[in-house]
Order: sequence, then structure tokens, then C-alpha cells
Amino acid sequence: MEVQWEMTPADVVIPTDTEPTFSAKLSSESTALNAFELFVTDEVVNRIVDNTDLYAAQGGIQGWIPLTAEELKAYFGMLVLMSANPMHQYTAPVL
Repeated sequence: MEVQWEMTPADVVIPTDTEPTFSAKLSSESTALNAFELFVTDEVVNRIVDNTDLYAAQGGIQGWIPLTAEELKAYFGMLVLMSANPMHQYTAPVL
């Protein structure tokens, strides 16, 4: 799906007569990663990777190494872990 930006806002109709549902197939053996991947699919990851590389190319960043999906997923994982274990400074020396 290609997104086209416009200067005028679009008329968006959001139906309000439906009940919320959840049809995801998670079992008792499902992991946190399985739940995360319901929202952040490979399509979403690849779009972020493509647009990150495009932004770097358009910005003329010297020595840019193209981002991979695996690197982006590792970065997301690091953010989740850091939010679960907040510290004042992650780079401070241990005394």
C-alpha cells in the first residue's frame, strides 16, 4: 500500500456501531515475541527498514550501511528490555 501525502485532510469515516473483538491465535505456549509480532509484522519492519535507508540516502549520509530487518528487530528488542529494566545511565561505569 503506497501512502500519498496531501495538503488537505481527508474525510475519514470511522464506524462506531461495532463491538471490539480479538481474533488473534495465541495459546498458552505463545511468547511475548508472538504477541509483539501480531502488531509489528514483517511488512511493518521491512517498511521501516526501506524508509530508513531511503532517508539516509536522501540526506547524503556518508558511509551509511543499509539497515537490515534483523538489526531493526534487535533494536526493538533492546528498547523493550531497557524499558523493562530502567536505569539512570546504561553507559555509566559500575562502581
